[in-house]
Amino acid sequence: MIQPVRLVGHRGLLVGLAIALLACGGAQPASSAAAPGSGAAVDPSGGTCPEFTQPAASAVPDWDPSAQSPTVIPVFVSSSGAVACGPTRFVFSFLDKKNVPVAAPDRTASVAFYELGRDPATPVATEEGTFVWAIEGSRGLYVVDVDFPSSGLWGAAFTTAAPGSPSETIRAQFEVRTTPQVISIGDRAPASRTLTLADVGGDVTRVSTDSKPVKSFYETSVADALAKKQPFVLIFATPKFCASAQCGPTLDRIKPIAAA
Repeated sequence: MIQPVRLVGHRGLLVGLAIALLACGGAQPASSAAAPGSGAAVDPSGGTCPEFTQPAASAVPDWDPSAQSPTVIPVFVSSSGAVACGPTRFVFSFLDKKNVPVAAPDRTASVAFYELGRDPATPVATEEGTFVWAIEGSRGLYVVDVDFPSSGLWGAAFTTAAPGSPSETIRAQFEVRTTPQVISIGDRAPASRTLTLADVGGDVTRVSTDSKPVKSFYETSVADALAKKQPFVLIFATPKFCASAQCGPTLDRIKPIAAA
Protein backbone atom coordinates (compact mmCIF):
# COMPACT_ATOMS: atom_id res chain seq x y z
CA MET A 1 0.00 0.00 0.00
CA ILE A 2 1.19 3.49 -0.74
CA GLN A 3 0.72 5.96 2.07
CA PRO A 4 1.33 9.71 1.84
CA VAL A 5 2.98 10.80 5.05
CA ARG A 6 0.37 12.81 6.95
CA LEU A 7 0.08 15.29 4.08
CA VAL A 8 -2.34 13.81 1.56
CA GLY A 9 -4.49 10.70 1.32
CA HIS A 10 -7.33 8.79 -0.30
CA ARG A 11 -8.37 5.18 -0.25
CA GLY A 12 -7.93 2.88 -3.19
CA LEU A 13 -10.62 0.41 -4.22
CA LEU A 14 -9.82 -3.29 -4.23
CA VAL A 15 -11.92 -5.04 -6.84
CA GLY A 16 -10.09 -8.14 -7.99
CA LEU A 17 -8.11 -11.12 -6.76
CA ALA A 18 -6.20 -13.41 -9.07
CA ILE A 19 -4.14 -16.47 -8.37
CA ALA A 20 -0.90 -15.51 -10.02
CA LEU A 21 -0.21 -11.97 -8.34
CA LEU A 22 1.58 -9.09 -6.66
CA ALA A 23 0.21 -6.21 -4.55
CA CYS A 24 -0.96 -2.71 -5.33
CA GLY A 25 -3.27 -0.26 -3.64
CA GLY A 26 -4.48 3.29 -3.37
CA ALA A 27 -2.82 5.87 -1.18
CA GLN A 28 -3.66 5.89 2.48
CA PRO A 29 -2.59 8.37 5.14
CA ALA A 30 -0.02 7.18 7.63
CA SER A 31 -1.11 7.00 11.23
CA SER A 32 -1.32 10.50 12.64
CA ALA A 33 -0.57 9.56 16.23
CA ALA A 34 0.75 6.76 18.34
CA ALA A 35 -1.34 5.27 21.09
CA PRO A 36 -0.68 7.24 24.26
CA GLY A 37 0.84 5.58 27.27
CA SER A 38 4.16 4.18 28.33
CA GLY A 39 5.59 0.95 29.63
CA ALA A 40 6.89 -2.23 28.07
CA ALA A 41 5.13 -4.67 25.81
CA VAL A 42 6.20 -8.09 24.63
CA ASP A 43 7.60 -8.08 21.10
CA PRO A 44 7.40 -10.96 18.58
CA SER A 45 10.95 -12.12 19.35
CA GLY A 46 10.14 -12.68 23.02
CA GLY A 47 11.92 -9.58 24.32
CA THR A 48 10.45 -6.26 25.38
CA CYS A 49 9.47 -3.33 23.23
CA PRO A 50 9.37 -0.05 25.21
CA GLU A 51 6.56 2.30 24.29
CA PHE A 52 7.11 5.98 25.02
CA THR A 53 4.40 8.46 25.85
CA GLN A 54 3.28 10.46 22.83
CA PRO A 55 4.91 13.90 23.03
CA ALA A 56 2.88 17.09 23.01
CA ALA A 57 2.98 19.04 19.75
CA SER A 58 4.80 21.86 21.55
CA ALA A 59 7.58 19.44 22.44
CA VAL A 60 8.32 18.60 18.80
CA PRO A 61 7.86 21.90 16.89
CA ASP A 62 10.34 20.87 14.19
CA TRP A 63 8.04 17.99 13.24
CA ASP A 64 4.94 20.05 12.43
CA PRO A 65 3.89 19.11 8.83
CA SER A 66 2.11 22.45 8.35
CA ALA A 67 5.40 24.30 8.87
CA GLN A 68 6.94 22.69 5.77
CA SER A 69 6.68 23.57 2.08
CA PRO A 70 8.49 20.74 0.31
CA THR A 71 8.74 20.37 -3.46
CA VAL A 72 8.16 16.62 -3.09
CA ILE A 73 6.06 14.57 -0.67
CA PRO A 74 7.46 11.38 0.87
CA VAL A 75 5.06 8.43 0.83
CA PHE A 76 5.15 5.18 2.74
CA VAL A 77 4.87 2.20 0.43
CA SER A 78 4.91 -0.20 3.38
CA SER A 79 1.61 -0.71 5.15
CA SER A 80 1.49 1.12 8.47
CA GLY A 81 0.63 -2.20 10.08
CA ALA A 82 3.95 -3.61 8.89
CA VAL A 83 6.08 -0.97 10.64
CA ALA A 84 6.73 -2.50 14.06
CA CYS A 85 9.28 -2.84 16.81
CA GLY A 86 12.38 -4.73 15.69
CA PRO A 87 13.97 -5.23 12.25
CA THR A 88 11.77 -3.66 9.58
CA ARG A 89 11.92 -3.27 5.81
CA PHE A 90 10.96 0.39 5.37
CA VAL A 91 9.81 1.20 1.83
CA PHE A 92 9.06 4.71 0.57
CA SER A 93 8.83 6.89 -2.52
CA PHE A 94 8.20 10.52 -3.49
CA LEU A 95 5.41 12.41 -5.26
CA ASP A 96 5.56 15.93 -6.64
CA LYS A 97 2.88 18.54 -5.92
CA LYS A 98 0.73 17.12 -8.72
CA ASN A 99 0.92 13.62 -7.18
CA VAL A 100 3.22 12.43 -9.97
CA PRO A 101 5.80 9.83 -8.86
CA VAL A 102 9.34 11.25 -9.01
CA ALA A 103 11.46 8.45 -7.54
CA ALA A 104 14.27 7.65 -9.96
CA PRO A 105 17.67 5.94 -10.04
CA ASP A 106 19.42 9.33 -10.16
CA ARG A 107 17.42 10.88 -7.28
CA THR A 108 19.23 10.44 -3.98
CA ALA A 109 17.31 9.50 -0.85
CA SER A 110 18.22 8.87 2.77
CA VAL A 111 16.20 8.70 5.99
CA ALA A 112 17.07 9.65 9.56
CA PHE A 113 14.82 8.03 12.18
CA TYR A 114 13.93 9.71 15.49
CA GLU A 115 12.19 8.46 18.65
CA LEU A 116 9.99 11.51 19.14
CA GLY A 117 8.80 10.43 22.58
CA ARG A 118 12.36 10.10 23.81
CA ASP A 119 14.64 12.48 21.90
CA PRO A 120 13.22 14.39 18.90
CA ALA A 121 16.59 16.00 18.14
CA THR A 122 18.95 13.02 17.86
CA PRO A 123 18.48 10.33 15.19
CA VAL A 124 18.52 6.71 16.27
CA ALA A 125 19.63 5.62 12.81
CA THR A 126 20.31 7.13 9.39
CA GLU A 127 20.05 4.93 6.31
CA GLU A 128 20.63 5.42 2.59
CA GLY A 129 17.71 4.32 0.44
CA THR A 130 18.33 1.66 -2.20
CA PHE A 131 16.37 2.43 -5.37
CA VAL A 132 14.42 -0.37 -7.05
CA TRP A 133 11.93 -0.33 -9.91
CA ALA A 134 8.36 -1.30 -9.03
CA ILE A 135 7.55 -1.09 -12.74
CA GLU A 136 10.64 -0.88 -14.93
CA GLY A 137 11.14 2.63 -16.29
CA SER A 138 7.87 3.90 -14.81
CA ARG A 139 7.43 3.55 -11.03
CA GLY A 140 10.25 3.37 -8.52
CA LEU A 141 10.72 3.22 -4.78
CA TYR A 142 13.43 3.15 -2.11
CA VAL A 143 14.15 0.49 0.47
CA VAL A 144 15.99 0.74 3.79
CA ASP A 145 16.42 -1.83 6.55
CA VAL A 146 16.04 -0.35 10.02
CA ASP A 147 15.73 -1.75 13.55
CA PHE A 148 13.16 0.10 15.66
CA PRO A 149 14.02 -0.33 19.38
CA SER A 150 10.69 1.02 20.65
CA SER A 151 7.08 1.55 19.64
CA GLY A 152 5.15 4.79 19.65
CA LEU A 153 5.43 8.02 17.67
CA TRP A 154 8.52 8.24 15.46
CA GLY A 155 9.86 10.78 13.01
CA ALA A 156 11.49 10.27 9.63
CA ALA A 157 13.60 13.00 8.06
CA PHE A 158 13.77 12.27 4.33
CA THR A 159 16.70 13.96 2.56
CA THR A 160 16.53 13.87 -1.23
CA ALA A 161 17.91 15.60 -4.30
CA ALA A 162 17.22 15.33 -8.01
CA PRO A 163 20.04 15.90 -10.53
CA GLY A 164 20.85 19.60 -10.81
CA SER A 165 18.60 20.52 -7.87
CA PRO A 166 19.49 21.37 -4.28
CA SER A 167 19.00 18.83 -1.53
CA GLU A 168 15.96 19.20 0.73
CA THR A 169 14.84 17.48 3.92
CA ILE A 170 11.19 16.71 4.64
CA ARG A 171 10.11 15.62 8.12
CA ALA A 172 7.18 13.32 8.78
CA GLN A 173 5.68 11.50 11.74
CA PHE A 174 4.56 7.88 11.78
CA GLU A 175 3.65 5.16 14.24
CA VAL A 176 5.78 2.16 15.10
CA ARG A 177 3.60 -0.62 16.48
CA THR A 178 4.54 -3.09 19.19
CA THR A 179 3.89 -6.04 16.88
CA PRO A 180 3.12 -6.21 13.13
CA GLN A 181 -0.57 -6.15 12.23
CA VAL A 182 -0.05 -7.74 8.84
CA ILE A 183 1.25 -11.06 7.60
CA SER A 184 5.04 -11.10 7.69
CA ILE A 185 7.62 -13.14 5.81
CA GLY A 186 7.69 -16.60 7.37
CA ASP A 187 4.16 -16.39 8.81
CA ARG A 188 1.55 -18.99 7.92
CA ALA A 189 -0.55 -17.69 5.03
CA PRO A 190 -4.29 -17.40 5.78
CA ALA A 191 -6.37 -19.92 3.83
CA SER A 192 -8.79 -17.42 2.28
CA ARG A 193 -11.87 -18.82 0.55
CA THR A 194 -11.60 -16.44 -2.40
CA LEU A 195 -14.23 -16.54 -5.14
CA THR A 196 -13.49 -18.60 -8.24
CA LEU A 197 -15.22 -18.98 -11.60
CA ALA A 198 -17.03 -22.01 -10.21
CA ASP A 199 -18.66 -19.78 -7.60
CA VAL A 200 -20.06 -17.33 -10.17
CA GLY A 201 -21.21 -19.66 -12.92
CA GLY A 202 -18.12 -19.03 -15.01
CA ASP A 203 -18.84 -15.29 -15.36
CA VAL A 204 -15.34 -13.80 -15.12
CA THR A 205 -16.71 -10.23 -14.96
CA ARG A 206 -17.99 -11.02 -11.47
CA VAL A 207 -14.50 -11.69 -10.14
CA SER A 208 -12.31 -9.45 -12.32
CA THR A 209 -12.36 -5.94 -13.81
CA ASP A 210 -9.62 -6.83 -16.29
CA SER A 211 -10.63 -5.98 -19.89
CA LYS A 212 -8.71 -9.04 -21.12
CA PRO A 213 -8.90 -11.48 -18.20
CA VAL A 214 -6.96 -14.73 -18.10
CA LYS A 215 -9.58 -17.17 -16.86
CA SER A 216 -7.03 -19.57 -15.40
CA PHE A 217 -6.14 -16.88 -12.85
CA TYR A 218 -9.60 -17.27 -11.32
CA GLU A 219 -10.00 -21.05 -11.18
CA THR A 220 -8.29 -21.70 -7.84
CA SER A 221 -9.01 -20.16 -4.44
CA VAL A 222 -6.19 -19.18 -2.11
CA ALA A 223 -7.22 -21.96 0.28
CA ASP A 224 -7.11 -24.58 -2.48
CA ALA A 225 -3.76 -23.30 -3.76
CA LEU A 226 -2.28 -23.61 -0.27
CA ALA A 227 -3.70 -27.11 0.12
CA LYS A 228 -1.82 -28.22 -3.01
CA LYS A 229 1.45 -27.26 -1.25
CA GLN A 230 2.95 -25.94 -4.48
CA PRO A 231 4.46 -22.48 -5.10
CA PHE A 232 2.05 -19.89 -6.49
CA VAL A 233 1.84 -16.13 -6.95
CA LEU A 234 -1.06 -14.17 -5.46
CA ILE A 235 -1.88 -10.84 -7.14
CA PHE A 236 -4.03 -8.09 -5.64
CA ALA A 237 -4.82 -5.71 -8.48
CA THR A 238 -7.39 -3.16 -9.63
CA PRO A 239 -6.85 -3.20 -13.42
CA LYS A 240 -9.93 -1.14 -14.31
CA PHE A 241 -9.63 1.50 -11.59
CA CYS A 242 -5.84 1.68 -11.34
CA ALA A 243 -4.70 1.20 -14.93
CA SER A 244 -2.27 4.13 -14.97
CA ALA A 245 -0.59 3.45 -11.62
CA GLN A 246 0.87 0.09 -10.59
CA CYS A 247 -2.05 -2.33 -10.42
CA GLY A 248 -2.99 -2.57 -14.09
CA PRO A 249 0.60 -2.65 -15.42
CA THR A 250 1.57 -5.20 -12.76
CA LEU A 251 -1.14 -7.61 -13.90
CA ASP A 252 -0.12 -7.12 -17.54
CA ARG A 253 3.46 -8.03 -16.65
CA ILE A 254 2.39 -11.20 -14.85
CA LYS A 255 0.39 -12.56 -17.79
CA PRO A 256 3.32 -13.47 -20.09
CA ILE A 257 5.16 -15.04 -17.16
CA ALA A 258 2.16 -17.22 -16.35
CA ALA A 259 1.81 -18.17 -20.01
CA ALA A 260 5.46 -19.20 -20.40
